[in-house]
Amino acid sequence: MVAIKAFSVKSLTRNLAVGNGSAVQFPLLKRIDITFGADTCVAKPSLSSFYVNELPRLHNSNPHITFATASEEAEHCSVSLTLADDKTVAIDLRECPTSSALYKRIHAAGAAPAPSDPSPSIG
Repeated sequence: MVAIKAFSVKSLTRNLAVGNGSAVQFPLLKRIDITFGADTCVAKPSLSSFYVNELPRLHNSNPHITFATASEEAEHCSVSLTLADDKTVAIDLRECPTSSALYKRIHAAGAAPAPSDPSPSIG
């Protein structure tokens, strides 16, 4: 017999409100494609952690983003982002040893650039 632990709705709602991806808007991001490769992929633990912890927060804050997940027999896991201009950005997961590092890479690619300061400089 397999025991499944259920979380309370209050606990799940609280989890969506804190941490990476909560209340962060990604207007330039249109789609995230995640491919889980073989178990021997060194990035699989961080990708799995991202998938369980960060991805629900991203989806909650950005309902316009489409998510696709595939399980392949490929040697490596992969994440690719499709931006609003239909440009595709592939993230090298070897450079993302943690789910937080993966979130930072997605944030760098999909967040809107900070507005420039229109005030004149003195000097």
